[in-house]
Amino acid sequence: MRRDRGGRGGVIINVASRAGTHIYSFLPTYSASKHAVVGFTTSLAMGPDQRNHGVRWCCLCPDAIQTSAASNKDLTSHPELAKQYVQKHGAMPISQVVQAVMKLIRDPDNNCAILEVSHEKGARYLRRQVVDRDDVSDVEVVDTY
Repeated sequence: MRRDRGGRGGVIINVASRAGTHIYSFLPTYSASKHAVVGFTTSLAMGPDQRNHGVRWCCLCPDAIQTSAASNKDLTSHPELAKQYVQKHGAMPISQVVQAVMKLIRDPDNNCAILEVSHEKGARYLRRQVVDRDDVSDVEVVDTY
């Protein structure tokens, strides 16, 4: 994909979870691993030679999704707290997550983006940075929530 090696550029989307941007006491191990995915994505996207590659690195952080995994009691040390969370905040359909993935693919100005998706708030950038277009100025934070 790298332009400097004959590719056309592109986007790499690492999938974490909202547990990678928030602390959930009922998912300690899961949350820790998802925090690592968010950090890994951000560190790669900010590498010193990324602007020449034409490859964007983004991170998708969906909240609870309507899948069989959402009801898997083996994923949490406190299944009752997890159930209460889903009852309070809801679980979104897979189509909502697909729309968020398409947003990451289509937005050319989102290198180093962390896009959180939830049933309640939809898709919103927690952090998005633009790699300059003229190769002169530094990376600029364009929005943070």
